[in-house]
Amino acid sequence: MPRMLKYQEIEGWLRQELSGGRFAPGDRFHSENDAARRFGVTAVTARKAFAPLEQAGYIERKRGSGTFVLRLPDRPEQIRLFRRCLCGIMIAEAPLDNRLKTGQMLIELHRAVEAAGYLALLTGDDPAPLLEAGVDAVIVFQVPAAATLKQFRDAQIPVAGLHTDRAPYPVLKPDFDGAAGQMVRLFHRRGFRRLLVTGAGADAERVDGEFRAPLDRAAAAAGIECSRLIAPFDSLTGELTEKLRSAERPDVIFALNSWCLDQLFTALRRARLHIPGDVSLLVHGSNSLAIPSEPPCSIIDFDPAAAAAETVGALIRQLRHSSEPPPHRPIPYRITDRGSIARR
Repeated sequence: MPRMLKYQEIEGWLRQELSGGRFAPGDRFHSENDAARRFGVTAVTARKAFAPLEQAGYIERKRGSGTFVLRLPDRPEQIRLFRRCLCGIMIAEAPLDNRLKTGQMLIELHRAVEAAGYLALLTGDDPAPLLEAGVDAVIVFQVPAAATLKQFRDAQIPVAGLHTDRAPYPVLKPDFDGAAGQMVRLFHRRGFRRLLVTGAGADAERVDGEFRAPLDRAAAAAGIECSRLIAPFDSLTGELTEKLRSAERPDVIFALNSWCLDQLFTALRRARLHIPGDVSLLVHGSNSLAIPSEPPCSIIDFDPAAAAAETVGALIRQLRHSSEPPPHRPIPYRITDRGSIARR
C-alpha cells in the first residue's frame, strides 16, 4: 500500500469529525490554522485537505468569519476512514461499437489501481459521487465538461485521461511510430508489396492522421507502395469494389477502424476475393474482435494492461510530485494475428 500523504491524513480526520456527531449544520468547524497546528504542516497542506470537503458541499469557508458546516454526510464515511487512497474512474456510457474495448480497459484499470494499493470507485459522467467520497485522483475515459474539470481542480484532485483527445491533463499517448514500424516489418516479411489504408467517417480520418506520416515513412523504406481510400460510409463499398477489381489491387489492407468492415467485406464479395488467400487484412482496434468473420480479423491495438499501468502511474506521480509535470512514455501497440494475414 502507498504511504498516506499528510493532507490525506488530515482530510480523513476532518471527515471523521463530520461523521462523529460533534457537529451540526451551521456550526463553526475546524479552521485551516487549527488543522495545520494539530498536524504540524503548512497552511497550504491544510488547505488541500479542506478543499474536497468544501467542493462536496459539506463545509463553507467564509473570509474573515471562519469555516462552517453546511451539511453532514448521509452515512458514516467508512470508505474514507479505513483506506489508504481512493481512485475514481469516470466513464460515460460507451458507444455500442466501443463497449468491448472499454470493458477490457476497465478490467485492466481495476487491476492496475489495486496493484498500486488503491481502491477504485466507478461512476458515470457525474462527478458528485467522486467528490463526496473524497477521491484522491480521477481517471477519465472522455474529456469531462469544463465545469467538472474546474471542480476537480478546485479540490486539488489530479486527473489523467485514458483517451487520445487533447486535454489540460496527462492523456494516453499510443506509440503510433512504433505501431507503424511493427506493421510494415510484418508486411515485408510476408512479401506484401501493395498496402491499402481504408476507413470511413471522422474516426478513420483521426486515426489516419496519427498513422499517416510514420506509416508512409516505414512503407517507403521497405519498398511497399501505400495508398489510401477513406470515404463516407455510403460510398465506401462502391469505391472499395472498384479498387479491388483494378490492376493495382492491394495484397494487404489496413482498416483504420472496425466501423468500415461491413463495407469492406461486401466489396470483397463483389470482387470475388477471399481473405487471406487473395488479400490480407489487419484492423486497428480490438472492437473488431466482436465482429464475426472467417477467418477472424487480425488486429493491432495498444496493450490495455500497459495503458492502464501508465495511466495509474501518471496519477501517482502527480500525487507525489505535484509541482512536476508528469512525464509520459509511449504506450506500446501489439499485433494479434488471428488468421487474416497470409503467410507467403
